Amino acid sequence: MSHGISFDQLLHLDSLGLLTFSPDSGYMRTGVSGVVLVSYYGQPILLHDTKEHDIDLGNVLLTDVGEQLARIAGGEPHVAYQESVVDLWTKRGLRPASPVDWEARSSAPPTPPA
Repeated sequence: MSHGISFDQLLHLDSLGLLTFSPDSGYMRTGVSGVVLVSYYGQPILLHDTKEHDIDLGNVLLTDVGEQLARIAGGEPHVAYQESVVDLWTKRGLRPASPVDWEARSSAPPTPPA
């Protein structure tokens, strides 16, 4: 999935300490079960399932410095990217509980486990 940034640019940003880039293996949270809270630009997304899953986090993670810079530099969320990630997690068996446009995906959102 390309979003307008080149391999060389990612390597450069990694060398500056703004992000970590793992082009071969990417990043995963392994053995996740129950309810997991992730966020994108401060917008929470609850993922849940009763089975154990690995969550693919992609090939790039912002460092703390990168997150701070994104905020003060006027970084904006990319809705299509967020939706593509949520769709990928859904296809892999995780159930997002919020804040997804449920009319586009189903008739109603799943209820998080009690």
